[in-house]
Amino acid sequence: MLGSTKSFLAAIFVILLQLFPLTGVFLMIFLAMTWSIILVNLGFILLIKEVWEGRAPRWASAFPMLWFGGYMIAAIYSHYEASRLVEQVDTENASQRFAFDAERMDAVFLRGEDYQVRELVRDYDLPRAFISYERPHGVLETHANWMEDHSCPPTGRWDSRRPDPWSNTSQSFTSVYAHSTDPSSPRRTIPGLCLYSGKREPTRRIMQIEVARQVETKGIVNTETQTLSITSPDGSRGELHSLRVKPLRWLPMPIAGCGLVSSVSKWECVFDFLRKKTIDSEDYNRPPMLVIARALGLNERQF
Repeated sequence: MLGSTKSFLAAIFVILLQLFPLTGVFLMIFLAMTWSIILVNLGFILLIKEVWEGRAPRWASAFPMLWFGGYMIAAIYSHYEASRLVEQVDTENASQRFAFDAERMDAVFLRGEDYQVRELVRDYDLPRAFISYERPHGVLETHANWMEDHSCPPTGRWDSRRPDPWSNTSQSFTSVYAHSTDPSSPRRTIPGLCLYSGKREPTRRIMQIEVARQVETKGIVNTETQTLSITSPDGSRGELHSLRVKPLRWLPMPIAGCGLVSSVSKWECVFDFLRKKTIDSEDYNRPPMLVIARALGLNERQF
């Protein structure tokens, strides 16, 4: 039996074993879903070698040509389509601008995640923002404070250096971002920037922001989108869209297998190509808070 045939059969055998939870759980521990990257590509490389050595018919060389050549064409188109989608979203979002005054208005998120609100306050020149929860949680405010000596007051303690001390509230406030230095983490620490969260009602005119649930689509380009609705104090409303695109990698990396999805307690199978990591890429990523900041005319904090 030819080496290429053995490699392809091994890939099929591993995939079949993953269809059954009893054997699939064991293989999942060893990342068997990614074994097809090596086995399939190795099979086509061995097939080229076997044709060259005369151990396989010449017409068999068409298969690796279709595999590698066809994939390269698909990857080129995938990157082109990814760039087109980002440009389209940028153009649509650019038409939505809101007259936001951080000194006279409060940004209030009616839907969204608290980490997104903290991210907006942390990265942009917005002194405070709110997120509204269903009772009994009420409204939670995230407040930013810059300390020149890079020291933050302990939780629940305030001093005269704070520009807007909350002396009229008995609620306790918690300091966040105290345990990560990863630049891509929403909980990363910025020396000198103190962020506090606690219950407090907005006191200014309200700019309402709603962040819809994330929608994922799969195809030649995988996308993650969210609709962002902003309502001004005068009632005018506009919609923006966040976007993250994941084009194909330049080399074929097929992933095939099954695994346990803990969020829904379901055994699911995946047959796809590994995508380019784009979470930190400005070329392929328009995160929700960046889109909102641009629409509100906020500037990035300079440290």
